[in-house]
This record gives sequence, C-alpha cells and structure tokens, in this order.
Amino acid sequence: MMRSIGVLALSALVLAGAPACEKLGKKNDTVEIAVNPAALRRLEERVEKVMAEPEIQKAMDEMFSAVAADPALGKLAGDLADQLMADPVIATSVQELIGQLGESPALIAYMMNYMQTHPGATADQAGEAFGAEVERKFDVLLMKPVEEEVGHLIERAEGGAGLASLQQHLSGQFGRVIDAYFEAPDRKQRWSKRLTELNGGTKPDPNKAADLYIDTAWSEERMRKFLLRALANPEVRHAVVGALRHVLGDPALRAHLVRATRTLAGDAGLRTAAIDMFMLVLAPDPTPAMAQQKVRALFAAPSVLVAVNDLGQNLLGEKALHEILDGALRETAKEPSVRDALDELCDGW
Repeated sequence: MMRSIGVLALSALVLAGAPACEKLGKKNDTVEIAVNPAALRRLEERVEKVMAEPEIQKAMDEMFSAVAADPALGKLAGDLADQLMADPVIATSVQELIGQLGESPALIAYMMNYMQTHPGATADQAGEAFGAEVERKFDVLLMKPVEEEVGHLIERAEGGAGLASLQQHLSGQFGRVIDAYFEAPDRKQRWSKRLTELNGGTKPDPNKAADLYIDTAWSEERMRKFLLRALANPEVRHAVVGALRHVLGDPALRAHLVRATRTLAGDAGLRTAAIDMFMLVLAPDPTPAMAQQKVRALFAAPSVLVAVNDLGQNLLGEKALHEILDGALRETAKEPSVRDALDELCDGW
C-alpha cells in the first residue's frame, strides 16, 4: 500500500506542471499552450510506463525502506498498532484470524514438516520460518497483483467532499506557486522561442505547442532522470518521513485510520479471503494466475471500498492533513537540490 501511495504521489508531482501550462502565453507576443485532454492522457500513460520500469521500482523500494527505518516513525506505527488492538472489534477480528490460520490444514502440514526436517527446532523458530516464506512468496507472487488491485481500487473510490476539499486547498496553496513559476516573464519568452524552434521556426498553434511541450519537456528519459534524482534525494526522504510522522501522530487523522480498519475487521468474508491469499504460499505449485484470483477476491470484498471511501470522504478533508502537506512541500521546496531537479525537468528542455 505504501508503495502504491508513493507511486500516486510522485505521479502527481510529475503531472503537476502540465495543467498549469495552459496559463502560459496569454499575451499575443508569446506562444499559447492549450493542454487538451488527449495530450494529458498521453502524458499520464507515459508517467505510468516510466513508474513501472524496474529501475524506478528499485529506487522506490530503496526510498521506502529508508523511510520505514526511521526510529521515530517506527514508534508511532507501533503506537497506532496498539491503538488499533485496543479497539474491541479489531482485536476480536485479529484473534479470529489467528485462530483460523492456526487451524488451516496447510499451515499445520507445513509446521509438522518443518519440525521433522529441522530436529530440535522450537515452535517459535518454525513460526519465523513460515513468516519468512510468506514474505518471500508475497514478493514473488502477490506484490504485483496487489499493486494492480490497489490502483483499480483507487479508480473506483469516491473521494467526495474530502477529495474536493483537498483539491481546492492544493489549487490554492500549491497552485499559486505553480502559477508564479509558469507566469514568470523570462520563462514565457524562453519557452515561446524554444517552441517556435521545435516547430521549424514557425509559431505553433496552441494544440501543437502543447504536443511539442509535453513530448519534449516530459519525455520518458527526462521524467526517469528526475524521478531517480528525487527518490535518492535525502531531503525528499526527510520530508516524507516528517509528513508521515505528523500523520501518524495526529489524533484526528489516527481516528480516521482506526475507523477504516474497524470496517475491514468487521468483514468475515474479507478475513477468509485474506487467509486464502496468504495460504497460497503453501500451495505445491502456485501460479501467477492463482495469485491474481486470490488477490482479486480479497479486493472484491465490499468493506474494502467502503473503508477507502470513508478515508476519502473524511481523512482527505481534514485541515490537519492539509497543513502537513503544506509543511512538507515548503520544506522540500527550500532545498536547492530539489529546486535544481525541478528546474531541470520543467524548464531545462
């Protein structure tokens, strides 16, 4: 989930400049850029393609591993876990889940076989071996279909008033920064000259200018270079850690996370689907098709969409979240290395 959220966040950062380009060139002496829906769709497809590349995925894994290693963040996550387990509905669901797992014939057979092939091993050691096997098989079999289903889930979700509130806030705070960037007179002159050059010396019409801009400034190679720089930048990682610390530490935001988790915990069908999915690692010859089927069954549980919609309606509309995002953006924007990378992407074409 964290990885998928990261993909969306970085994609949003890459795409942020494109819509603002329609503000470029309102005067007759500059080239106008009319970013049409077709051009934006082409850009979105290009972003998705770049984000799926192994090199980018590896860089994302390294960034989120570094973020997860933050001690303060780990403590806050532990505190949240304690708060979740203090909820009667969640605690009862977890106990039932553990009980069902323990009674699974596949797990019992695995544990018995492990004890036979590892004489003298303790039950704890057998449990650790099982956990390691689940983690390994999850990465191989389940990671990709889970990420795909998360993407489909987000597409189905309805952010409602919460999403509208967040978008309005960002369009105000972040939008003003973008407008100032793209409306700078020297930049407009430079871009107009460059777009005319790219069009063979003739001033392009607004739609052609949009195509030239998107295909030149936002090429796969340029986005790839920017993302690799951003993902490896210690200041970006520091900002992500800081934002997550605030999210996990804010009582109002935590309350939304607890409520959504309670919704998931109360779904007996979801527990069964989760057990089926994780027991796949003990199947003799699990295939990608089997993994995809189990994952789809998990995300098809009605409570999953209900919980995500609840977060969208309420969490995204929280003023505390808006302030956290503002702080992270301000902190990151102050760093010269980050500004240089953004300038290279947006303006160095």
